[in-house]
Amino acid sequence: MQISLFIAGVASFKAFEGEGVKPDFVAGHSVGAFSAATAAGVIRFEDALKIVKLRGELMENAFEQDYGMGVVLGMEEKELQSIIDCHSNHNSPVYMSNRNAPDQFIISGSIAGIQKILELSKENGARCATLLKVSTPSHCPLLHDISSTLQDALHDIPLYRPNIPYTGNLTGRILYNTVDIRQDLAESVSSPVRWHDATSARRSLEELETATKKVPAMAYDIFSFQKLGALFSLAQGIDADTPGGTDRDIVLKEIERAVMDTRLSGLNDLSVRLSSTYSRNGGRNASILVRKEISEQWG
Repeated sequence: MQISLFIAGVASFKAFEGEGVKPDFVAGHSVGAFSAATAAGVIRFEDALKIVKLRGELMENAFEQDYGMGVVLGMEEKELQSIIDCHSNHNSPVYMSNRNAPDQFIISGSIAGIQKILELSKENGARCATLLKVSTPSHCPLLHDISSTLQDALHDIPLYRPNIPYTGNLTGRILYNTVDIRQDLAESVSSPVRWHDATSARRSLEELETATKKVPAMAYDIFSFQKLGALFSLAQGIDADTPGGTDRDIVLKEIERAVMDTRLSGLNDLSVRLSSTYSRNGGRNASILVRKEISEQWG
C-alpha cells in the first residue's frame, strides 16, 4: 500500500509537471512526504522507493493486534489533549498523532485506550469520534524503533537541497537543508503530523514574496532569500510552539523592519532584535527559541 501511495504521488507530480505546472511548495502527509521529497529533487526516486518499502514492512510487522487509530472531529485540540493526558496509561497508551485541521485530529495507541478516549470525546461534545480500520498506531512514540531504523537507512542515501520548497510533517514548516529533511522523513512515522500547519505554508511564502520586494539591494549582503524564508517559517509556527503564544503580525513586521534597516551589522543584530520582540510578546521561552533556531539555521 505505501509503495502504491508513493508512486501515485510522484506520478501525479510528473503529470502536472508535464503540463507546465510548477508548485509554490510541496508537502506530503505521512508516506506522502517521500513523494514530496522526490518531487522537490531532495531524494532520487529509486532511493525513496527503497526506504518506503522498508518503512511499510517495518510498520506492518510492528504490532500484531490490539493497536490502531481513531479520529475525532469537532473538538478543540487542548480539550482532546486534556482527555488523553487524564486517561492514557502504560497498559492502554493513547497519543495525539495527526493534526489534520483545526478541529480534526487522529489519535493512536491501544484499541482499548482509543475506545475510551472516543467515548469521552463524544460525551464532551465531539461531532464525530470513531475507530479507523487500521492496525498500526502510526505517528506516535510506539513506533520510535522504526524511526531509528529509518534514520540509519537514510544515513547512507544522498539527499540534495530542495529545488521546490519542501514542507515537513514534524513542524509543518518549510525546511531548507538536508539535515532537517532527513530527520523529518525518518521521525514523522513516530511523531504527530502537523498537516494543517504544512498546508498553510503558502501564506508564509506570499508574505515572504511581499517583503523581499521591499528589501533594498544592500540588504541582500546580509540576508539571503533562504534566510528570510526561514525567519518567516519561524514566525508561522511560533504560536503553536511557545507558551502564551505571540502575535505573528508583530513578528512579521519586525522581520520586515529588520531587513529594511541596512545599518544592521549582521545576523547577530537580527538575532538580538527578534529575540527582544519575542521576549516582549511571547515570554522568555520564545526568546530562547528564536536565538536557537537562528543559530541552527545558518549560525
